[in-house]
Amino acid sequence: MRYLSLMLLIASCGSRHDHQRELANCQLISKSGDELARCLIMKYNWGADSAGPAKTRFQWTLDSIRIEHEKQAAAVVAREQARLDSIAAVQHARQRTADRIDAEFWNCDGVYFIYFTEHGGQERRDSGRAVCLKARTAALQRAGLPVKALPEPEP
Repeated sequence: MRYLSLMLLIASCGSRHDHQRELANCQLISKSGDELARCLIMKYNWGADSAGPAKTRFQWTLDSIRIEHEKQAAAVVAREQARLDSIAAVQHARQRTADRIDAEFWNCDGVYFIYFTEHGGQERRDSGRAVCLKARTAALQRAGLPVKALPEPEP
């Protein structure tokens, strides 16, 4: 009697081990809980009552992995968007600074143009423009901006 109990225990453990191996084999080739259940039933002759819980657990695992992956992907996208927004804000601020410096140049150039045209002629007007250009260059350098060609005059 003791031997019979021991034999049944060993047989059930061996069967359980085979079920685990069969389950692992089907999980490798399945993309959903339904595919897993179909594999277990067709390939290993599992009953629907045994395949059902395995199907549910496997689908839950797949759904959990997908949800976690989507969260991680959303976090990466959010970080990248924040980085791009920061870059755009810096570029916008630099452009505003450059535009302000250029506006100051055109204002300076206009003042020299009016004054020297009335009081000193073209040569003096050109020397006034050189003063404005020098101030513009210095302002761009202080702002850490490249010294670029003059923009077109404002209308």
